[in-house]
Amino acid sequence: MKYLFGFFLLALFSFSCTPPLVFTHAQPKGVKAQNAFELHYQGTYFCTGDSSIVRVEEQCIYKEKSYTFVTSLAELDAMENVYFEEGRIYQDGQEMPFEVLYLDDQTLAGTYTHRDTLFRVGEYQILKYYKGHQLLNTRINEEHWQLWLLSKDQMGNLALSKTTLPERMDKLEAITPVKDLAPDGERPQYEINPTKAEFRKLLQTKLIFEECDYYEWIRPQINF
Repeated sequence: MKYLFGFFLLALFSFSCTPPLVFTHAQPKGVKAQNAFELHYQGTYFCTGDSSIVRVEEQCIYKEKSYTFVTSLAELDAMENVYFEEGRIYQDGQEMPFEVLYLDDQTLAGTYTHRDTLFRVGEYQILKYYKGHQLLNTRINEEHWQLWLLSKDQMGNLALSKTTLPERMDKLEAITPVKDLAPDGERPQYEINPTKAEFRKLLQTKLIFEECDYYEWIRPQINF
């Protein structure tokens, strides 16, 4: 049970690593920010990487995954910030409790659904639509933005890509100026500030984009 809650905490930070390539502005420059995802992107998807359900709503993307567990009343009593009351387990910091069933007078079983918001349109997360792609810009500090690329294929499935360093930096430098931000001996990090034309070339070549997740569209059922 302790391992289960530890995993939930780990999932919250799974998308928070500092990217190796950052931007000085939300991308692409000169393209108006959106208030909502394009309608044809919205829907429910299956993530092939971790078998979670991905939902693209009007203003956010989030993952949901359910975990089944078995624990004892004694284990619950020993855990901090977790308590059992009227057939439900509550954990501090979680909006919703989750229900459990008694297997016997001391053992409980239940299913917990974890929701992880990947992106929500707002002041610090700017959404743009360009060349058929959704551009997910997230401010990581006062000077820099990270960028994810959400692309849709002809089957209606989505691919999520993150920025990465190319194998040959000279190819990137041939398109746009590159600034080294990392002190000697630390993890590499570079800054770029492409023009709209330079960004279009980066998008066309996929030089700095690496697919990290694939979401298969779940067709809605139509009941007659």
